[in-house]
Amino acid sequence: MTRPSITRSSTARSFASAFFLSLRRFVWPLAVLLSFLAASPAQSQTGYTQARYPVVLVHGLFGFDSFLGLDYFYGIPDGLRQGGAKVYVAQVSAANSTEVRGEQLLAQVRNILALTGASKVNLIGHSHGGPTIRYVAGVAPQLVASATSIGGVNKGSAVADVLRGIAAAQRAGLSPIKINMVVKRGTNDDQIVPLARHVREHCGPGVVLRFIEYMDVGATNGWRMDEVLPSADVVARLSRAFPLQPLAANAPGETAQRWRYVDGGGEIGVVSSVTQAFCHDCNRARLSTEGKLFLCLFASRGHDLRALLRGGYSDEQIAA
Repeated sequence: MTRPSITRSSTARSFASAFFLSLRRFVWPLAVLLSFLAASPAQSQTGYTQARYPVVLVHGLFGFDSFLGLDYFYGIPDGLRQGGAKVYVAQVSAANSTEVRGEQLLAQVRNILALTGASKVNLIGHSHGGPTIRYVAGVAPQLVASATSIGGVNKGSAVADVLRGIAAAQRAGLSPIKINMVVKRGTNDDQIVPLARHVREHCGPGVVLRFIEYMDVGATNGWRMDEVLPSADVVARLSRAFPLQPLAANAPGETAQRWRYVDGGGEIGVVSSVTQAFCHDCNRARLSTEGKLFLCLFASRGHDLRALLRGGYSDEQIAA
């Protein structure tokens, strides 16, 4: 009767040993990085680790503060605080989806901002903490000054990935590059001017930012008219920050109305598919992932091209 007990005990010790060795392997890069910010008492006295915004540390899967004498963040929070930084350790689910953990973190970030009076935070996520901070940086970028991922699959925020992609397209010589922003009232309309400013200052006139009215796409997105911000309002907001002049269309059937910055900083476009529909000269079609061809973006029914292709029909039969 004792042998199974010994076997289970041995297995448990082996598992625990492997777990902590694995944890140390993932956590040590975080300790190395942050230790530079809390290196010595002399640096602590001079505010060496003081940052403009509070620092929020986010643990990974099965994270904890302290377990069996092991401190998850190796005492780094206290070291940073001694050097003048405001540091908070988030308390999110030890095991849950990125979305659930992200919403938990977002609520805590807002509490930290209310407590400190700061406008933003610096997020540092370890392991699964990386996707968690990327979620917050994606849904509330105005609250995040920086997002750093350590020991995980992601680096920084999802927005940073997009910006790197734009830079790569520019290096490859692609032009013009068009960036589309679907504007939804009450969700992201506060980012109209900041995004335009970023494109003007960091991307140059070869990148055209286009603002698209939030619209019903085949009755699949819970569309509501009160969430539509008219393109006229978008142009008015931008004009107050950067004076604009209208431009003529490049070609018949063009969906975007073009505007140029008076100072020569490039151009923007607005797609008024709801408040100023362009059905009379529309030449657009949409092919869904299910192989259906939609001749209108608002259509709920399309032509099943996949069935025709898989049914052995010739090109002439399909075209007919």
